[in-house]
Amino acid sequence: MSGSTKYLFVFFVLITASLFAQKGQQKKIILEYWEDMSKAEKDEMLKDSALNLNALALFNKTYVWGIDNKADVSLMKALTWDKENNLPLRFFLFNNLISSGDTSLNKLLTEFSAKMLFNQTEFALKYFHKQRLKKNNFYKKYVPFLAADLDEKNEYGTFKDYIIFFIIPEKDKTILQTVDLLLKEMEMLGAGKK
Repeated sequence: MSGSTKYLFVFFVLITASLFAQKGQQKKIILEYWEDMSKAEKDEMLKDSALNLNALALFNKTYVWGIDNKADVSLMKALTWDKENNLPLRFFLFNNLISSGDTSLNKLLTEFSAKMLFNQTEFALKYFHKQRLKKNNFYKKYVPFLAADLDEKNEYGTFKDYIIFFIIPEKDKTILQTVDLLLKEMEMLGAGKK
């Protein structure tokens, strides 16, 4: 082996070892609801460097809405993105916004509620169903925002097809009941009417 070939071989080995070390260091993704997590799991998630700083400010109740529209939209995108990183916290924060009754957020919540359901369908629907079993119809808080956003027939049809397709009846018949209620109540508020 020539000198340059040895160096190339050593370089390749070091790169490969580095990649395996990074893969081993990846954080375990937690996919349980914030309310069900231990304090240690919550603390670890709050310290995660991948967490959006505005989401952390929202959690700490220091984020101020309406000062910077771009920051507001960016925060909503961070809360509803389609990755699983920090999903329990992001879903918890978004649900708090849905429940808040803050009418100044209605436009953003209308724009992003369907995005949350599209991007985290199984996680959201299981949560709605779990709450319904506890006699808490939390899903109803989403209904006005979803109905307002999905008022056009084509949009609503796509949403409905996706939601129904996503739930496998043989696997989740009880969740299908919650989905049926969600869709019926959306339609009563005008979803798919235009």
